[in-house]
Amino acid sequence: MNILFTPNYILVITIVYQHWLNNEKRILEEEKNMKDIFSKHWDDHHGFTYAEALEKKAKVDDGHGVGTPTSRWKESVIEPDPERKDGYRVVIETKPRD
Repeated sequence: MNILFTPNYILVITIVYQHWLNNEKRILEEEKNMKDIFSKHWDDHHGFTYAEALEKKAKVDDGHGVGTPTSRWKESVIEPDPERKDGYRVVIETKPRD
C-alpha cells in the first residue's frame, strides 16, 4: 500500500495546507494596513520640531518611493506626537489595495 494515499496522511496534508493558507491570508491582511511611525525614539519628552518633521517627511517619502507609479504608500503626514510632551512625528500608511 502506498503511504501517500492513506487517510491519515491526506488529513495531515490537508491540515498543514489550511494552516499555511490561513497564515498567507493573515499576512496579506496585515500588509494591506501597514503603518510606519517615525519619531524621536531616543528622546522620551520631546518629538521632532516642525522643521525637523518636514525634513523627516521628505526623507520618508523619498525612501518609500511616494509619487512613483509602483509605490504602495500614501504621502506621509506630520502629526502631533501623543507619546511626548511636545513635538511632532511622521506617519506613513499603505494605499488601499483594489
